[in-house]
Amino acid sequence: MNLENIGILTFLLYISIALAQGFHLFGRLTFPRWQYRVGSFLALSGHGWLLYRYIEMPEGQNLYWLCMLSFTLWLMNIITLIASFRAQVANLSSLTFPLSAISLALVMHFAGSDIMDTKAHPGVLAHIFISMFAISLLLLASLQAIFMGLQNHLLKHHKPSAILHILPPLQAMETLLFYIIWCGVLFFSGSLLSGFFYQGPLLTSHLLPKIILALCAWVLLVSLLLGRYRFGWRGPTAIRWTLSGTTFALLSYFGTKALLF
Repeated sequence: MNLENIGILTFLLYISIALAQGFHLFGRLTFPRWQYRVGSFLALSGHGWLLYRYIEMPEGQNLYWLCMLSFTLWLMNIITLIASFRAQVANLSSLTFPLSAISLALVMHFAGSDIMDTKAHPGVLAHIFISMFAISLLLLASLQAIFMGLQNHLLKHHKPSAILHILPPLQAMETLLFYIIWCGVLFFSGSLLSGFFYQGPLLTSHLLPKIILALCAWVLLVSLLLGRYRFGWRGPTAIRWTLSGTTFALLSYFGTKALLF
């Protein structure tokens, strides 16, 4: 089977699971967990194979920003699938899978070239993986925050919805949100530290915007965790700070990458 056929099947799997999960959220379809897990495993297998073929080149690895964005979403889906065995996070796939399908289609049709032999520079390779894990976790946190915002809105305005019966209680959603943020901040801190060691001279026109945006994201997210610990921040405040920090983190990597390439 050629790459295009694998890409089409993976795209259709992602969209089908997302639609099924969306209908499940609104109480219009029963979607057993085993079906989500089997479908997710197949979609992730196809996505992973395609990424390998588009990233791994004879002369090195293609780190073009679209490839890295799709790789980040792939990691995020893996984290979600693994976490679904312990927590009710499968609903996030109704948002993450369409994004993954679109990113995969973009890679297959518009992938550029930004080749680097990362195997010859293990420190840089470690920095890239740590950064991708950090971004994946922060993206998950932002999607969790979006679901929390929807849930909070429905409860505040006393609007009956099947979503309220599918999602865990708001307090459990909030606890999960901060757990994901803690993990994301740990990896993001590791990404910043490894970047100082392996990204070369820092104060250059090439890296300065990325560093400033990354530091803004780190300050926002750490401030959120401190505010949670010291002042009990929660609800809309936690949602706003999560989305703001994640936006800066995404811009620090993909925004600067897209502008430079």
